[in-house]
Amino acid sequence: MGRDSIREALDARLNTYVPVEGLTTIPIAWQNVPFMPTTGAPYMDCYDLSGIPTVAGIGATAPIRHLGTYVVRIFYPLNKGTGQASRQADAIAAHFARGTQVTADGMAVYIERTWKGPAQTNETNLFYAVNVEYFAHEFP
Repeated sequence: MGRDSIREALDARLNTYVPVEGLTTIPIAWQNVPFMPTTGAPYMDCYDLSGIPTVAGIGATAPIRHLGTYVVRIFYPLNKGTGQASRQADAIAAHFARGTQVTADGMAVYIERTWKGPAQTNETNLFYAVNVEYFAHEFP
């Protein structure tokens, strides 16, 4: 349980995302899994920025509260404008809407807030980061 279950639940939610803009699928570059993006095509990656677990009560049986931000980045080729990438990022944010609950190994993860960051670029892509703030309680 714990961090692994949280990541599993959030990854599973991302894996059910249905793209907009007429695309049937967008490949996901999972961490530590070989991936080669297709030139000129969009893709996503994701990672978890977990916080320090805290005790959410008093005593040995109090739950452990996990907080963190799950980041999904959507990449589009450079020099194609921001419209499609922005709309895709908005749709990803809606897929992780506030109040959404996901579960893995009996651990419920609750989405508190989701927002799209500004457009950024690297050598080959324009991308948006969708930040998904979550919390979960682990019971000893």
